[in-house]
Amino acid sequence: MAQARAQTVDEPTDAAPIPQEWAARLKDFAEFLEYERGASRYTLRNYMSDIGLFLQFLAEVGVKQLPNATRDHAQRWVYDLTMDGSARSSIARRLSALRSFWRFLAREGVIENPEVITKTPSPKIGRRLPDLLSERDAERLVHAPLRFATRIDASTVDKQAALQRALALRDHAVLELAYGAGLRVAEIASLDLAGLDLRNRVARVWGKRSKQRETLFGEPCREALAMYINDARPLLARGIRTRAAVFLNSRGGRLTTRGIELSLKKWARVENLPEDIHPHTLRHSFATHMLDGGADLRLVQEMLGHASVATTEIYTHVSQAQMAQAYARAHPGMNRDDDT
Repeated sequence: MAQARAQTVDEPTDAAPIPQEWAARLKDFAEFLEYERGASRYTLRNYMSDIGLFLQFLAEVGVKQLPNATRDHAQRWVYDLTMDGSARSSIARRLSALRSFWRFLAREGVIENPEVITKTPSPKIGRRLPDLLSERDAERLVHAPLRFATRIDASTVDKQAALQRALALRDHAVLELAYGAGLRVAEIASLDLAGLDLRNRVARVWGKRSKQRETLFGEPCREALAMYINDARPLLARGIRTRAAVFLNSRGGRLTTRGIELSLKKWARVENLPEDIHPHTLRHSFATHMLDGGADLRLVQEMLGHASVATTEIYTHVSQAQMAQAYARAHPGMNRDDDT
């Protein structure tokens, strides 16, 4: 049930066993999660493993009763996990499981003061900088489907070729919205014809928390959308003019977020770009390239639909990181030998 944690240098190699009473309490908690909370097998396995690590630690340091565990014990456990090389995100997850277990013990009357554990602070998790494409690679990716489509005669009577051309024009418009307007993949998939104003280059989309917002897009994006809607969409719609969705799949239904992801990976392969590119990669690239080009942070926040400017500020960190890399590559002082 419980896995022995990695040993620190000054600890004995033989781990102390978990008392049967503790194991029974952990089993009760597992049943509570499964039957009361409907937890999955995966969740149960992680909870039992994470909590078991702490119970193993308590046994090793000589704690005899669960009510005797203190915040100092929890903090020392966190310290040991850190020294063992555990990621901060993993430690935070283990603490979350432990807090839930201690609250359960309090409800069961096993302990009186769960706060000695539940108030143990999690380590601060540094925000991961988003993956980005260079401006050149982003342009290559966005235009890959257009280059494919232009190789197919628009007047072809070959139905399969015409369908492939229509799908390529659709994908070009989708990628233009992701990179040219910074839309989320779900916003692109849910975009309706009624929410698209090509003349004024405005799209009304439903963002997070079901909030509607308007976002602007540029002339290249307008051209891609117009070409798709006029030349490709009628073929995908199969003559049905009342469909609300802007983007349709090959069967005439609304294009899903999964469909967008698969199309993106297809064109990434065509351009020999990493296949782990996600639609959000283009959104991240849009925001960073906007800031690199001198756009105001508040403007980028508005275009991305971020509720807080703090969320948008991560892209300023990306820009700073890129500047530091460029400086290290280009500045002669960063490349000279120490002995010169």
